[in-house]
Amino acid sequence: LLDACHKAGDLDAALEAKQQLDDSGLAPDARTYTTLIATVGRKASCASGAKDPSMAFGFLNEMVSLHIRPNGMTYSALIDACARCGRTDMALKGLRTMLRQKAKDRRALRASGTRRK
Repeated sequence: LLDACHKAGDLDAALEAKQQLDDSGLAPDARTYTTLIATVGRKASCASGAKDPSMAFGFLNEMVSLHIRPNGMTYSALIDACARCGRTDMALKGLRTMLRQKAKDRRALRASGTRRK
């Protein structure tokens, strides 16, 4: 359902679908949040005006607070949403956030002695 909302560019319907998901007790995952983030910036909506990607950062913060790890697709969607809104400053903020996470992950891997292929 969220994918259909994304393809239609209907953020309001996507937010309703997320609310239904939350109400059902099902746990969202990285794909859920990535799709929501990607839907921001498609069109102006009741929930978010045009040219405002702040909701995308809100979704990113929410997923991190739920211990759902953002992946490369998540950050790509975030940067794209910012670009679609004409907010290169926020796109750069998204890129910096991604790079900080990657550096943190590398430090954690080194500390654990695990090598990544």
